Amino acid sequence: MGGIQEFHDSSCRAKFRNHQRGALRRGVVGTVEGVGAAPARNTWIFFGSCAGSPDFEVYVENLIGILEGAKEKMLDFGLLDARTFEESVAALRDWKHRPDAAIWFAMAWTEGVRRE
Repeated sequence: MGGIQEFHDSSCRAKFRNHQRGALRRGVVGTVEGVGAAPARNTWIFFGSCAGSPDFEVYVENLIGILEGAKEKMLDFGLLDARTFEESVAALRDWKHRPDAAIWFAMAWTEGVRRE
């Protein structure tokens, strides 16, 4: 798919090097506890869509916007060259028109309540 896997991997490595370790956040519930709150909920928030859904192209363009926001770091860290980055964005824009295209993301969510 025209460098999309390399594009994704580079984005993940850029986040890791920039200390944005979303997938590696351990102890979030402990942090809630550490500020004096009681853990109330720990779950996943799902974001996703697929080809044929009216919002699918918006999801893909949002992803492209996020990756374009990380472009400078990805290039600075030497994770991807500018040409590959641009080719990958173009490949994503082509991919969003495929009938089998789907996108999903899950974000960890923890809530706490103030102790009385």
